[in-house]
Amino acid sequence: MSKVVQPYLRGVGSIKNELSNDIRQILRDKWSEVLKILTDEQLGLGLDSKGKLIGRYSKATEGYASDPENRPRQPKEAGQPYNFEWTGGTFDEMFLTFDSKDTYTLFSYDAKATFLKEKYGDIFDFTEAHNHRINYEIILPELDRKLTQKLNLL
Repeated sequence: MSKVVQPYLRGVGSIKNELSNDIRQILRDKWSEVLKILTDEQLGLGLDSKGKLIGRYSKATEGYASDPENRPRQPKEAGQPYNFEWTGGTFDEMFLTFDSKDTYTLFSYDAKATFLKEKYGDIFDFTEAHNHRINYEIILPELDRKLTQKLNLL
């Protein structure tokens, strides 16, 4: 193999080996954007990871929420979809963890999170549409920028 080509091949190999770490860093850097999709466009609208409505508030919940002693962060009106935000703890305590080289999970330290997951399933997973959006609108543009920078340094 040509000595001229070898350094470039090693450089490209190094870029490939760093790809998972680059994506992890992008997710860390763009954490607030990723989290906002889950909290505002999915859970905040009462949707599960399949995009299906989880449930609606009852008159009893509306009455309980109207008591000044209870004060939910978001309104709980009868007939409206669940918004999963009473104290705000579930959303405020959300975190990102990397399960493996190529997968990550969002969850919450809030005590209610385990209960919610047991009751409603994988509500902290993204819908297919949200996953697509995160991959193509958040991760891919940043990854393209990083890879271009690295290739220009070879």
